[in-house]
This record gives sequence, C-alpha cells and structure tokens, in this order.
Amino acid sequence: MELADLEVIQRLDLAYQRVNVHAGDGRLVHVTDCVIRLVEVGADLVGATKRLAMAGDENFCTHPAHLIERLQVAYPQPRLVASTVLSNAVEDGWPPEAIWEDVVSDLDTFKDWLAICNAKARYCRTLDTKDWDGFGEIFTEDCELDVSDSGGPPPIRGRDAAIASVQAAILTAKTAHQVHLPEITINGDEAYAVWPMQDRVVWGPDRSLTGYGHYHERWVRQNGEWKIAALKLTRLHMDFQFAGPAD
Repeated sequence: MELADLEVIQRLDLAYQRVNVHAGDGRLVHVTDCVIRLVEVGADLVGATKRLAMAGDENFCTHPAHLIERLQVAYPQPRLVASTVLSNAVEDGWPPEAIWEDVVSDLDTFKDWLAICNAKARYCRTLDTKDWDGFGEIFTEDCELDVSDSGGPPPIRGRDAAIASVQAAILTAKTAHQVHLPEITINGDEAYAVWPMQDRVVWGPDRSLTGYGHYHERWVRQNGEWKIAALKLTRLHMDFQFAGPAD
C-alpha cells in the first residue's frame, strides 16, 4: 500500500486536530497511532511535505515540524510525551521487527565496545599495580606480544612468556600507563583496536622514561569475555632521563 503525498499530510494533520478535541493523556494515542500507521506503510512524512510545498499545493496542511511545535505548546512535558508515545508504539507492535534487529545489533556492538574499553582499563590498572594474575587474565593463552619498537625483545608468543618479559622490564619500577579514546572495529567475536597511549616508567633516581605511542591490538571473545590475542606497541617519541655524573 502506498499513500499519495497529500493523503500523508492530511492524515498527519487529522492527528493534530484530534489532539485539540481529546483531553488528557489519551489524546496522544491518536497522534501516535496515526504516525505509526504511516511509517508502517512507508510514508515519507518530511519528503511529502517538501514536495507539496515546492509544488505550491494550496491544500497541503501542516509541516511535521509545525505539528511538533504545536504539540509542545499543547503538551509541554517532553519527558512524559516521549514516554507515552514510546509505550503506545510498543503496544501497537512498532517498530517493525527489522528495525528492532538493527537496534539490538547496534546495542550489542556498543556493549562489546564498552567491554573492551573496560578490559583495557584493567590492563593499565593491573600493570601499574603489578597485579600479575589479573594482568594475565586479560590475555589469551596463545597471545603474541610485540614491544620491539620500545627497545624490547622480538615478538613473544604465549601468555606466560609475555607476562614474564613484562615483569622483567618493570618489576622494580614505578609505572603509570594511560590510554585515550580508541578506534575499535568489532566483527563478531573478533575486534581490532588502536589506542593512543602515554607511559611513565621510573626505575630509580637515575633512570626514567616518558613515552608516547599507540597500542595496536587484536581482541577475541572467549567464553563471553574479551581478551587480547595480539598486542603491538609502536612509539612516536621516547624521552629517557639519566642522571649525570656527580660533580
């Protein structure tokens, strides 16, 4: 079923007229029902009004923007309006299932994005507090660690060997690792992330490092949890401080 532009606007305008006739919260049901039905049959509300306006049709009624403005004046409680409209829409079976699938998919993607961000925050915290058990839980058993760009060893395979290498590098140092807004691409149970990073490592009064760069990571979901399967650290700048000889 397709609606002509004029019929679309007439039905929308009829909804506005019913708002003026009916009192109480129930008056919103008419507007909601009208708009829902128009959306269900694929009516292009904004497009229809624009086309009619451009054609100079004298019979076209009110633009959706005007309708919204009038509704806000007649019922100036946006939170209650939104709540009522949403509840009525859900009761009437809208949005269609296809739209809900898109909404659910976007929500799941955001949940995964947030879970990876939380895991990376634990990475920084457990590394700097030297919680080696907690730090190890963030990696897969067969992970690959590459910090060669920082002057470290060649890429290391295996969680135990990777954790041992990190321990050897900073076990006696005081550290502070920070990451910033990431770029994360999620594809099912696998994700790729790039994090801008900064770290401060102080081995003692005569040696320290302030570094800047990026973590490049591949994450995988295992038993419902996101873990790092591969990590490569690249550097933009490394500022080493060494104490000079005493005079």
